Amino acid sequence: MDSDNEETTELDLKKQDAAQKRKLAGKELGDLREKNRENISSFKQSLSQVKQEKTERDKENNAVAEFKERRDSLHKKAAELREQTRLLQAKFRQTGGNKTIQLRRRLEQLEYALHVEGANPRLEKQISAEMSELEKTIKASEANDSTFQEISAVRTQL
Repeated sequence: MDSDNEETTELDLKKQDAAQKRKLAGKELGDLREKNRENISSFKQSLSQVKQEKTERDKENNAVAEFKERRDSLHKKAAELREQTRLLQAKFRQTGGNKTIQLRRRLEQLEYALHVEGANPRLEKQISAEMSELEKTIKASEANDSTFQEISAVRTQL
C-alpha cells in the first residue's frame, strides 16, 4: 500500500504541478492577449495617422500642381506679350520711330529759327525743306503714337 500511497502522492504532485503550469500558461496567454490588443490598437491608430498624412500630402501635391499650371500659364502669357511688344517695336521703327510730340517740337524749333535767322536765303530754303519733310513725317508718325500706346499697354501687362 505504501507504493499505492506514494504513487497517489506522486500523481497528486504531478496534478498540482500541471494545474500550476496551466494557471501560469493561462495568465501568460491573458497577458499575450492584452499585449496583442494594445498592439492592434496602436497599429490601427498608426494606420489612421498614415491615411491622414497621405490625405494632407495629396492636398499639398494638388496645390503644387495648380501653382505649376498657373506659373506655366503666366510664363506663356509673358512670352506672348514679349513677342507682341517686339512686333510692335518693329512696326514703330518701320514707320519712323519718332513720337509726334518730338517731331512737333522740332518743327517749332525750325519755325523759330526761320523767323529769327531768316537773313540767309539758302538757310531759309534748307529750313523750309526740312519743315516740309517734318510735316509729312508728322502725319506718318501719328500712326506711331497709337503703336507706342499699344507698346506701353503691353509693357504694363508684363
